[in-house]
Amino acid sequence: MLDAQLAQRIVDRTMPIIGYNINVMNNAGLVVASGESSRIGQTHDGALLALSRKTSVEVTSEDCKLLSGVKPGVNLLLKHKNAILGVVGITGEPNEIRGVAELVAMTAELIIDQADLLEKVQRDRRYRDEFILACLTGRLSPSEMRDGAEQISVNPSDSWELLLVEMPTQDSSTATLTERLYQKPGHHLCAHLSARHLVIFVPTEQPLSADSVNEWLHWLEQTPCRNLKVSTGKFAHRLEEWQTAYNSALQVMKIGKAARPKNTVYLLDDYQLPVLLAPLHGTWQGEQLSQMTATLVEHDKSGQLIATLEAYFDANGSANETASKLFIHRNTLKYRLDKITEITGFETTDFSHMAQLYLAIQLGKLS
Repeated sequence: MLDAQLAQRIVDRTMPIIGYNINVMNNAGLVVASGESSRIGQTHDGALLALSRKTSVEVTSEDCKLLSGVKPGVNLLLKHKNAILGVVGITGEPNEIRGVAELVAMTAELIIDQADLLEKVQRDRRYRDEFILACLTGRLSPSEMRDGAEQISVNPSDSWELLLVEMPTQDSSTATLTERLYQKPGHHLCAHLSARHLVIFVPTEQPLSADSVNEWLHWLEQTPCRNLKVSTGKFAHRLEEWQTAYNSALQVMKIGKAARPKNTVYLLDDYQLPVLLAPLHGTWQGEQLSQMTATLVEHDKSGQLIATLEAYFDANGSANETASKLFIHRNTLKYRLDKITEITGFETTDFSHMAQLYLAIQLGKLS
């Protein structure tokens, strides 16, 4: 607990205030920090006496005449949670520094307490990050998930909205963003997944609205972090659904960035169909679906027919609206739709045929 770095911090903080040299010794009586660097690593006789007697030891100028290599001073025990960690020694005549020495010892113990608390906070954060990552990657059994949730004070039955946050680069602002999330009031959870990605779990009984997600993004960008992107996944009604929420948010982020790279927020509601089709990519079912438009793509070198078909879908099959959107005459539109039927064998007036073509085009976009 009392390492050289912490001991030196005690020396550096207190010496400029009191104006006396300070030595910090470990529980073996070795000097681990000092205002006189030459003392580091040496055995401190005053500290050994204090440790053996388990009480403060004062050394006067008269005492020094009887001892070799000892300077006058006051040596006080450093304690933490009733355990003796070491000794702090202040060099000087005891009558002059006795009161100051008590303050130095008290300050040193406060610094130790603070360091211990910070270490615990960091340890808890690491555990929480590791637990969340294990949940999201499916490495835990249901019982392990429940046990881990109890450790971080999470009710397994609570419902959550997952926000996946992507940062453009990894720099010092990333740590600032993470720290701000930890300090934000509320019962949300957050964890770093990689250098550029983190997740935020927001406790809520229903999915967050678009406005709420945008509010979160606005809050996140109050730090030096800029150009963030946020996506949502499937709403998690309980702990066991965290992994699905995460995987779907990943798909939404990937598909959303490809479709609308300038956007900053990607909601599952806006990408439901592409996300549902994504698992078909690379399967025989997906290949079967893709073949429905493969011939059309082969014959449509300019991309005009595909663009017409997409406009037709966007207009919900309205010929007038499609023609207006493409700035063409209805007869031109009819010619193009007939050409699509001729190439694919799918009637543009048949709902079943159109549904298959629509799915095939959406799947094609994923590749």
